[in-house]
Amino acid sequence: MKKILVCGPVYGHHNIGDEAILESIILQFSDIANISVITADSEWIEKKYPNVERIVTDTMYSKRKWGLTASPRRKLLQSFKNSYFPNLKFLNSINLMIWGGGTILSECPWHSLHWVELARKKNVPVIIWGAGMASVDDIQTRQYIKKVCNYDNVKFIYCRDEFTAQRIKECGVEVDKIGVCYDPVFALSGKNNVDKYLTESGNDLLNGNTKKICRSLSGEKDIKDNRHIEVIKKFIEQLPSEKYSFFLLLTGCGEHCKDREYLRQLLINDNVAMINSEMEPSEAIYLMEKMDLIISSRLHCTIFGAISGIPSIGIIRSEKQTDFARLFGLPTISFDCMSVKNMVDMVDDIFSDYESITKEVNNKAEQLKFIHLAAVQEVKKKWL
Repeated sequence: MKKILVCGPVYGHHNIGDEAILESIILQFSDIANISVITADSEWIEKKYPNVERIVTDTMYSKRKWGLTASPRRKLLQSFKNSYFPNLKFLNSINLMIWGGGTILSECPWHSLHWVELARKKNVPVIIWGAGMASVDDIQTRQYIKKVCNYDNVKFIYCRDEFTAQRIKECGVEVDKIGVCYDPVFALSGKNNVDKYLTESGNDLLNGNTKKICRSLSGEKDIKDNRHIEVIKKFIEQLPSEKYSFFLLLTGCGEHCKDREYLRQLLINDNVAMINSEMEPSEAIYLMEKMDLIISSRLHCTIFGAISGIPSIGIIRSEKQTDFARLFGLPTISFDCMSVKNMVDMVDDIFSDYESITKEVNNKAEQLKFIHLAAVQEVKKKWL
């Protein structure tokens, strides 16, 4: 069989969005190739994906606040000695590198694209897959993205959305090697295994007749002061408990993430339940199927919902949430503008036209899944 090396975000970082991207890539390509993965947690990948042929540990990541943090640029040479050069020989056996997903094209290109440069040394073709990219103002970063993405061995750049494609073009990357395949996670489906994550009362809420709202927020990045927490508490209190229940979802990143600490502060009454540990992507998708609305600053939590036609209110902390909302025509709000009144108003607006909105979200998600799977077949046909 052919051999694929998958790299990109920090796989093994216990970020549910990144792990969902990896799960989708392995699912879509393991029928035609043996998969190897570049990861920062080889034991976790080996346990989760026993059929993955080889694990390449990336020592450019060190344990810090989030468990795994990119080394600064000045340490790049040392990282090459420790991690890259020992794997040069391994690249001789690789037929295709899939550089997959996430926004590190703009957030951390100096690390991530060095694997593309390494592949170039061995003439390994590269597909950049489901990439997202925020606006990049730094001239050096834009020039670096242009240089690496225009390498001859970079065969095609499949973007997460049209907005990313436009930003990559504006960096000076060749237009004829840029297309859109949408997020790889749209190809996943749910798996019922959520009972174990909820208490008995939480399962009662899940199976009850209330409108179910999932809240998934990044306590680490979003909550700047107590005002934000108080607004969300009052929002939960404002909605009548006989009509609404709330589910608080952890989405990463492992034991170092402060999301759990933040979410516990929202367990203020009996109609609020918390998922007690990190779920698998397929389990989170199934949980979203049971929801009626998602309020989240985590992109992939909103994608999990969209897969089942569940609308969302995006809490904006970066362009990727805005891009997703524009793609689906869904509402957003920033923390700076957040108040109890405007959040309640947004919820009321969605439920006042709920059937129409869910139909549109479901149709859009099905369309994006179809386009993504067509791109998978294109990659298999052209480069494998």
